[in-house]
Amino acid sequence: MTASTEKQYILITGATSGIGNQLAKDYLSENHHVYAVGRDDNALAELKSLGAETIELDLMNQEEVIEAFSKIGRVDLAICGAGMCEYLDMPNFDSAEFMKVMSVNLGTLSHAKPRYVIACH
Repeated sequence: MTASTEKQYILITGATSGIGNQLAKDYLSENHHVYAVGRDDNALAELKSLGAETIELDLMNQEEVIEAFSKIGRVDLAICGAGMCEYLDMPNFDSAEFMKVMSVNLGTLSHAKPRYVIACH
């Protein structure tokens, strides 16, 4: 996963499913410090049992994000993998659903400390 053997501090949002979950497990297996952020209690419990520092969090809640991330010290790598998908077929396009997807996938990045957002782009 990483080129260096030095322990890295890695923040992963969306760590409770899909690619984010697998990356969290991979980095933990390489003995890195992983801040695993997600909403699924069972997946967070599994990651915690593997050594992750878990943060149960809905990224749409700005106050909770600011509070939770203010407690995080060192971060060498931020992987912003949280997201959602809605299939919007034409001609039944729903702009409200489109904006919800944009808010989750892009807007939530603005809740984090600027140094994490920069690392995500």
